[in-house]
Amino acid sequence: MSSSPAPRLLTLGDVVDLVRRRPLSAAIAGLGTLVLVLFLTSRTVPLYEASARLSIDRGNKPVQWQVDPDTGKVEYSLLNTQKELLLSYAVLGEAVKTDAFGGDEVYTASRDRVATLSHRIKVTTSRDTWIIAVALTNEDPVRAQSQLQSVIEAYQRSQNQREAGHSVGALSFLNKSVVDAGKRLEEARSAEQRFRAERGILSADPDHNFLSEEVANLGANRTAFLADLAATQALMGMVAVADQQKDPAERIAGLMRIEPIRTNAVVMEQQRRVYDLIGKESSLAQKYLDKHPRLVEVRGEIVQSRKLLADAVEMARAGIANDHQKLTIQLDDVTKRIATREKDLATYRANLAELMALTGDTTSRANLYERLLTRKGEEEVSSHLNVNQIAVVDPAHSTSKPVNISRLKFLAIALVAAAAVTVAVPLAFESLDTRVRGAIAAQVLTRLPLLGKTPRVAHLAPLGREGNPERPHSMAEAYRNLRASVRLAKRQDAGCHCLMVTSSRPYEGKSTVATRLAISMASTGAKVLLVDADMRKPTLHLQVGESCERGLSSALEGEKGVRMTPTSYTNLDFLSAGGRPRNPGDLLHSPQLKEMVFAWRQAYDYVIFDTPPLGPVSDAVIVGELVDGIVLVVRDRFTTKANIKSALARLAPLTSKISGVVLNGEHATEASYGYYANASGRIPVSSIRPEGAELEPKTA
Repeated sequence: MSSSPAPRLLTLGDVVDLVRRRPLSAAIAGLGTLVLVLFLTSRTVPLYEASARLSIDRGNKPVQWQVDPDTGKVEYSLLNTQKELLLSYAVLGEAVKTDAFGGDEVYTASRDRVATLSHRIKVTTSRDTWIIAVALTNEDPVRAQSQLQSVIEAYQRSQNQREAGHSVGALSFLNKSVVDAGKRLEEARSAEQRFRAERGILSADPDHNFLSEEVANLGANRTAFLADLAATQALMGMVAVADQQKDPAERIAGLMRIEPIRTNAVVMEQQRRVYDLIGKESSLAQKYLDKHPRLVEVRGEIVQSRKLLADAVEMARAGIANDHQKLTIQLDDVTKRIATREKDLATYRANLAELMALTGDTTSRANLYERLLTRKGEEEVSSHLNVNQIAVVDPAHSTSKPVNISRLKFLAIALVAAAAVTVAVPLAFESLDTRVRGAIAAQVLTRLPLLGKTPRVAHLAPLGREGNPERPHSMAEAYRNLRASVRLAKRQDAGCHCLMVTSSRPYEGKSTVATRLAISMASTGAKVLLVDADMRKPTLHLQVGESCERGLSSALEGEKGVRMTPTSYTNLDFLSAGGRPRNPGDLLHSPQLKEMVFAWRQAYDYVIFDTPPLGPVSDAVIVGELVDGIVLVVRDRFTTKANIKSALARLAPLTSKISGVVLNGEHATEASYGYYANASGRIPVSSIRPEGAELEPKTA
């Protein structure tokens, strides 16, 4: 079985298919939504807008605080301040008390008149011209104009009162506060710098500073010493093994097998001299007797050289011991230094924590200082304002057309809503429908490859003996496609291919699929055996027009002479279910069925079983253990999702054998079944062969 397909998003084609499958519900929902939206928009209360423009006089040049010292650009906080003042609760509250709002039912019926006004008024600013545009909407254009005029007058009165009530001592208080905050900021900065100098803090990073780097370097040195010490300890172990030799010569030989001793320059030189003298002794021994003076002299030199070699070996051995002792001392020293520096690092990190507290205090004082400077600048700007700073450029005037009604916009909204509902309603019906609809749904629900799909044909009768499998043409084309899929699933070297056709429930058309697939297979020249394994409710004999008196059940019960029946279709043999036994499941479990299947494999190219549905009985699962592939038949708009889930659960032990799913009776047009749907043609029908095929055919 193939792997589960990845989740697939709906395409435009899927959406069109959904709407086409449920055209009536989609049309009613879409038209209803269109009418409803148009009806609701037609009842929209028209709103008229009154607008006015105000200018802010900044004088001949901006005050010092309004100029950014770094960029030289003018700040626009003054413009934004005037906008917020215009929308303030005090200004709007003063405006709604006037006669312009008194006779308006919208405001008189509102619990919060200011909130209602704030929702209907809109203020925009222009930084290039320093113009404030004010707009107000109302159901009456005249009333909108008078209400906007009341808001502007309330705003101007508020400006006059604010200028008159401005405290003269505010700037002096802020100046004193700025000086005090500056002194406290300098004190905090001095304390922070002094702490850094006293504690030797160069880096504020607790993990990347000179102490952490020194600890890391010492750790690397300690690791290197440990590696060297381990090597020397291994050498000392080898020396100890050699020292255990009681024979001095064997002890020296054992020591010389140690690499550092063997490769020692003095040892190598003495060893070479011993080898030279031994060679010289061998040469003289061939010329002279053992007591010849020269031979005696050479042998004495050999003894002396071996003694020198032993002394050199002892010196090399002592060198290994000295190296081991030095490494031990160095390792202890590095370990102590690491402990000391780690303690210093912990102290350094504790100092960093104190430094962070000092830095936080400095930052908070700096923020306070900056806020006081900002406030001081605002007061300086405010001190330069005068009563005539706000001027009315365009007085309040209203429009003659509603601003909230656009027929084209409403029509577009209605069309979009209708289109959305037209798609949503069929999609909702589809999601609530428990039946399988279409090939894509069958694939998604079964997570199986789609082997083929057959069209829905009204009043489709069994073929019988004289039926024409090429009629209707769309059906024949569908089974040719199914045949190709089944042949692709069979390996080239697999020999006979045994196939089981089953379904999740009765009346899904599995017998029809098995029969027409077998006929289509046989029409290609393949030798096919069609077996009716549904001994509980056999119907396959009606499909091929043969007798059902003796068949599979008879053979499994031990009757002799049960033969396979040649059908009227070329290369197709048929074995009926036989009589209805009391224990179909026990019969299918008999070893004789395995022997029969083995014999059929020798005589046929394809063996196709029609089994009972995958319901409460286990007949199909028993047969499935003997076949090479399983085809699950799903009937379009008949099989439910629960049926598929139950069938797949029954087939779980045979998952690897499931070849795929066939969608039977698809509700689609005949044209969708390929280019050859309307082509003429007929499968040749052979003459009726005599009944001569044995149930267990003999092989050559």
